[in-house]
This record gives sequence, structure tokens and C-alpha cells, in this order.
Amino acid sequence: MAKEIYTPRGIRNPKLLKEFGQNGRYKSLLEIVANDPDLDLQIRSDYVNIYYRGHNLAKIESPDGAVQFSEFYFLSKDLIPEVPGIEGKHHVNVKGDKKRNIPPQTEIINKLRGERDGLKSIFKKGDYKTYIAKAKKQMDSWLADFPKPEREEQHKIVKSNTQPGAEFTIIDIEFQTSILAPYAYKPKSKSDKRKSTRLDIIAVDKQGQLYVIELKKGCGACEGKSGLADHLKSFNNSVGRAPKEFLKDMAFLLKQKQEFGIIKDASLKIDESKEPCFVFGYAPNKDNTETIGQFEELCQKEKVAMVPILECKPDNSLTLYKA
Repeated sequence: MAKEIYTPRGIRNPKLLKEFGQNGRYKSLLEIVANDPDLDLQIRSDYVNIYYRGHNLAKIESPDGAVQFSEFYFLSKDLIPEVPGIEGKHHVNVKGDKKRNIPPQTEIINKLRGERDGLKSIFKKGDYKTYIAKAKKQMDSWLADFPKPEREEQHKIVKSNTQPGAEFTIIDIEFQTSILAPYAYKPKSKSDKRKSTRLDIIAVDKQGQLYVIELKKGCGACEGKSGLADHLKSFNNSVGRAPKEFLKDMAFLLKQKQEFGIIKDASLKIDESKEPCFVFGYAPNKDNTETIGQFEELCQKEKVAMVPILECKPDNSLTLYKA
């Protein structure tokens, strides 16, 4: 069996990279995305995701013009059969569920896939404007039935903090550390069974300082397991123990996003002499009933008061909080 090799963030496949270049098939797509306030492009490991309202509008990993789009965005509530005996629960599965006496929903799945394939054919032809317009409309319909407000809030924060002149520029989101990475999570006790760390947001300021941001909406889920202290431990046992390698990977990612025109400030750089800084990002809860002052008190209670706090303003921009 061949040994697995760690692939960091960035497009390194030369054939795919060529298609994002000056004369490549995806060059016009990059220009559309860069100038559309509703879209956000994130570079992964030899593929890109284009997000709309916090959800994946297009995954591109092939140089031949193929795109991935979930058939389930064509799903609506009226298509979903109810699970017998479980009020308010629904189930769509191509294989069905024998335990709950649910037959395979092959007909529904095939219908969704047929509609998806029609949309994908538009992308394949290179008609990106039509594809994006139709995909947006379909996702709007899906989100009306299955709203995901937290995803949309994160999307707004990302878009607000990638504009030229922003105090903090977001370069990546939802970063899951690989077990093959130099900064893979390493537990310090036998009772710690965690295998990886998930980083909410990675950003850089105008002075080149790199930040790893754990975003909290209000004061919920701040104590105990998966609380504030736990997130700090996750950072220290992963990125914190191998900062140089992480800085190198993020510097490559930032440069590629600038080359793609997704981050328009070409002068922005990561100072690799400064270790990444772990911070909490605070955004108000849905009802605005909690304050950043209350969050600061929680930090003190959880013994993480030494961790800086970034405040998410009403316009979704991030700024360093000063009590």
C-alpha cells in the first residue's frame, strides 16, 4: 500500500492551476466570483469551493470543466416522505431504511440527480453566468425550506473581511487539520481521543500577524467540553506546536488567492517571523440579549482571559476588542 502524503491547502496540480491562469477556462469564472458580493471562493487541497449564503454552489477539482453540485439542493419539503411513527421526521435515502420500514427513494433521488445534471451541463459549456444565476435561484428555494442562519452569518463575516482596507483579512475558513500534517493534533494524555482540530477562521492583519479565530455567537457553548478552554487546548496541541509549517502553508494560500484576484490587496503578506495568534471572535447572539462584556466574564471564569477577543461589528467587520 502506497504511503499517504499530506496535501496542504492550495492548487498544486499543474493542469488544474493552468485552467485558473490567464488563458485558462476558469479565468472568467474567477472574475465573476471576485466581483459578486454574494459569492465566496475558498481554495482547498487541489480543488476550490464557491460558496453562496454559506453553502457550496460549485466544487471544482477537474481541469476539464466538470463541476460538483449537490442534487439535494433540488429537494423541497413536499418531496420528502414522512418517517412512519416519528412525527415531524423525514427521510430521503437511496437505500431506504429497513429498521423503519422505509423503501428506497430511488425515484426521488433519480429526479434530483436529473435536475442536477442539467445544471452541471451548463457549467461544462463554460456559461458560468447562467450556471451561477440558476444555482443561486435553486439554493434560495432550498434555503427557504431548510434555513441555515449560522452558515449565512459566517458567510457575511467572510465577505466583509476580505475587502481592501479591512483591519483583518480572512484567508481561510473551516480548516480541519489533517492527521498527516506537520501540525496534526497531538494529545498530551491517553484520555484525549481527539484526532484533529477544526479552525473556524484564519485571518491576517495589516502588519502581517496571522490569527486563528474561534468564532462564538453569543455566550452559548462556552463552558465544559468544546468550551473556550477546550478550543485553546486544541490550538496549542496542533498549530501551536508547529507554527512555522502552518505559517508557510497559509502564506502560500494567501499568495494564491491574490493571484486569483479573490483577495484584491496585493500588498498583504504574512509575517512568518511572528507565531500565529489564537483569538476568540465574538458575534452577538440572534436576539442581541448577550453582550461582549458577558463573554469576557466567561473567558475569565474559564481561565482563558489571556486570549485576545475580536469583536464582530454590526457591519460584520472584525476589530480588536478593548474593554
